[in-house]
Amino acid sequence: MVSLDVGCGNRPRGDVNVDFRSSPQWKRYEDKLFICCDAHCLPLRSKIFDAAFCFLVLPYVHNETQVVRELNRVLKTNGRVTIRHNLLLVYLRTFFKNARQPLNIARRIYLYMFRHNVQNSIINTFQTRRGMANLLRNNNFTVKEIRRINDILHIEARRKKFDSSGT
Repeated sequence: MVSLDVGCGNRPRGDVNVDFRSSPQWKRYEDKLFICCDAHCLPLRSKIFDAAFCFLVLPYVHNETQVVRELNRVLKTNGRVTIRHNLLLVYLRTFFKNARQPLNIARRIYLYMFRHNVQNSIINTFQTRRGMANLLRNNNFTVKEIRRINDILHIEARRKKFDSSGT
């Protein structure tokens, strides 16, 4: 079974590991392949992986849908994808701890998102179980399991046999 880890950081989980910047700690893992590239356009052939991991990456990419499409492209039929994703509560906890006036919370959220380059689509699409399930279903995945582990959504899905183009 050949696996891919998108956004591996310092902890590679796959046989092939992708991140947008290299890490000096990669030298410790001689048995693994590392590729420094953008997750929106993976320089890999189509349908070569049995499994893919994407842990705590989607909130930080520019186009979450494109990353999920790339995962779909590189996975074999019935390939498994495991995604872990921060809930909105993680972002909001900072404001509720520091807010002196409850009326300013919405303003603080907007300013935080603007300063930290957090996209509005994250709020609309990805911070709920339904939003994550819809994202995967719309991109040729069958959702097998969604569960909450503390403030993290853990999603297991499989690539469908046929996508919209019939391949």
